[in-house]
Amino acid sequence: MKSIAEVLKISCREAHIKTEKTLIDKLKAIKTIDDYIEILTIFYGYFSPLEDQIEKKITAESLPDIAKRKRSAFILADLQKLQFEKPITITEELPVINNYQQAAGAMYVLEGSTLGGQYIAQMLSAKPALKEHHDAISFFSGYEQENLAMWNVFKQHLQANIAKEADINIAVQSAIETFSLLDKWISKIKNGRN
Repeated sequence: MKSIAEVLKISCREAHIKTEKTLIDKLKAIKTIDDYIEILTIFYGYFSPLEDQIEKKITAESLPDIAKRKRSAFILADLQKLQFEKPITITEELPVINNYQQAAGAMYVLEGSTLGGQYIAQMLSAKPALKEHHDAISFFSGYEQENLAMWNVFKQHLQANIAKEADINIAVQSAIETFSLLDKWISKIKNGRN
């Protein structure tokens, strides 16, 4: 029998690939610090309100290190290092999170991004525009050496808390919606329609 994390990975594959392509295209286009700042503000505009919604349903009682997982704080730290102080546009389109299962599906996307973020951090480090700003890629570096350990703890948390097929289906739909709305948000900003 597949674990809940495996079911999510398989079920979200198409949405994940589409979102990843949109993001990679945007990352490859970085030529200046302002381009990179735009990427960070895009992520903050989506991650911050989504993390707030997730924390209403997944608390420290069920996931003791939930506060450590709030990665929008890393984005703010990176922006501060780049001396960016303007208001950040926040998305108005978030996945619906009315219960634990929906929160878990959305959190699967955010936590999974720490794994891919390692490769993005390497890509960013090679960008000429960021040569002087390696200290401002903490968001993409995720939990650094703890990435895999944090991911494994999260997968165990999912496995312990989502067992029924109906609950799994709710988490899957939420994860797909989280990917799709992130892709839409990145595309909207990318096309200058924000």
